[in-house]
Amino acid sequence: MLFGVWWIGAEAVLAGPADLALCTTERLDEADDAVAGGEVAVLSLDAFGRPAPDLPIGVTDYATAVRVHGDQIVPEPRPGPALGGRSVDDVLADCQTSAAARGLTSSDRVLSGKPWTEPAELVDNLLAIMAVGASLVQVANADPDAQSRRIETEKATRVL
Repeated sequence: MLFGVWWIGAEAVLAGPADLALCTTERLDEADDAVAGGEVAVLSLDAFGRPAPDLPIGVTDYATAVRVHGDQIVPEPRPGPALGGRSVDDVLADCQTSAAARGLTSSDRVLSGKPWTEPAELVDNLLAIMAVGASLVQVANADPDAQSRRIETEKATRVL
């Protein structure tokens, strides 16, 4: 979703007021507050992209209403800020700096449970990995006792 937001020249706002909210069902209340009655689209985290069940009236299910349409987007010739008020070039430079500081390379397969709730976390824990061409295995609510097995089965070369 982030790359699509940036492709059209929009800014990803992680907190505070927004024109449109994209969220999971668990964050519907936050999303509704952020857009003050504006558009809310729920993104299903189902591995097969199934629709989100039992949504309130007025909430758009991304899987059934948006995803079915092919991408036909003309990039914005003069995009505005991308993240945290910073330009795409600035965010990319932050990503490259973050990746270099941790020695991340395109051959890495990173296992992480780190959050992406703030712009700096998004840069460090997702975008820097993508910027160098590494792959990411993102795990939510990981069982610490299963960490060794997960590293092995996912063939992770780095753990954040």
